[in-house]
Amino acid sequence: MEEEADRIERPAVFQILSKSAGAESAPADTLVPHKTKTVEQAIGLLREEVDRTAATWEPIVRGSAESGNPKAVPGFFTEGDNKTGEWQKQNNGYFWTGSFWIGELWQLYARTHHEKYRKWAELWGSKLQGQELQANHDAGFLYYYSSALGNDLTHDPALRESALLGAQRLEQLFNPKTQLIASWGVDAMTPSSTTMMNLQLLWWASDEPEMKSGAKWVRSMRCGQRGGM
Repeated sequence: MEEEADRIERPAVFQILSKSAGAESAPADTLVPHKTKTVEQAIGLLREEVDRTAATWEPIVRGSAESGNPKAVPGFFTEGDNKTGEWQKQNNGYFWTGSFWIGELWQLYARTHHEKYRKWAELWGSKLQGQELQANHDAGFLYYYSSALGNDLTHDPALRESALLGAQRLEQLFNPKTQLIASWGVDAMTPSSTTMMNLQLLWWASDEPEMKSGAKWVRSMRCGQRGGM
């Protein structure tokens, strides 16, 4: 909080790079006509891209050694090449978005019941498991879309345990003084608005006995959400 206050006290400096106004063309792929697609056609295109991406990256993930360091896990991707559309290689593991790809695989498994999507989701998800209690407030992102969603579809005890550990990490980060979940460490005074988007893991776990005292304030948040709607 002190760092944030110091940053606010110092005025921002900016420079306008453009000296004159001018028209700029829209991206080339938006200037050609496109036919309207049905939902099934759109999902079909999505499956094609997912299948191609998984086939490209699966050998990289399977060939990675278990280092226990999430910053050293290969086979995750965050940014695409804006010319080719291909995912760019990154050597520094997964970020807070690491489970979004896994969640996409689970959603396709739920829709198609094709085992390859389950296999891929379990493969990528395994790289996140074991790191639950070292996560920051993004534990909600990481373990809802991977472990909780996977457990709902497969009832796998290992995925359930992983999801509960992620929820317990959020419980650990809850600061009773501020009534907020700290972003970066236990008892820290560093809340973040993005934590609100991680609460779905707590909602998922709030009825589980393992949540102990955390279930009480999670349920109160659920009631407050309903009352405000």
